[in-house]
Amino acid sequence: MLILVYNTLNLCCLNNERKIFMDLPFKKYKKNEIIYHMEDIPQAIGIVKEGSVVIETVDFLGNVSLLSHVGPNQMFAESYAITKTPMYVYVRAVEDCTIQFLDVQALEKSPELKDQMIQILSNKNKMLSQHIFHISNKTIRNKVLSYLSFMKLETQNSTFKIPFDRQQMADYLNVERSALSKELSKMKSEGLIDYHKNTFTVYSI
Repeated sequence: MLILVYNTLNLCCLNNERKIFMDLPFKKYKKNEIIYHMEDIPQAIGIVKEGSVVIETVDFLGNVSLLSHVGPNQMFAESYAITKTPMYVYVRAVEDCTIQFLDVQALEKSPELKDQMIQILSNKNKMLSQHIFHISNKTIRNKVLSYLSFMKLETQNSTFKIPFDRQQMADYLNVERSALSKELSKMKSEGLIDYHKNTFTVYSI
């Protein structure tokens, strides 16, 4: 799923830094456990070794917006850790997972790692821009079409998996789950798409 590779560390290129990653401290988290809370100032960058996490935010009414999904060998909280600013999102384990923590001071010792971090931050900005583009559409159908079109283009395949279950997809597109399910069912009956769980096939967009 190419939507997930934008913040993946290319460890094969970091020949001189492999020992750094081998020696990183790690912690295991249970499903739905919070790794970083809103307003935390993280002292280290999180790297998912096993499992996956999601980046979410909650407004004052309690509405959840899912911003991104982070899988194995991918990073989170790097911009907050580097700038030493409070988080306005929180990081939650969506399954049992193992997280390693990279102290930001290690970046100063590794030009290669620093270069990769710059590329990762750049790609994350692109992802956030794409997310804004999806949710700026006025109708649920147009939000779905925008997201599925993006996934079809990124994977270069009409059939692909998305990293979200139905509730997470609704949160990501900023819509109600029941309304999303209803619209997906309509689109399926009209022959636009087919789907089973998180696998989608796009026939005509």
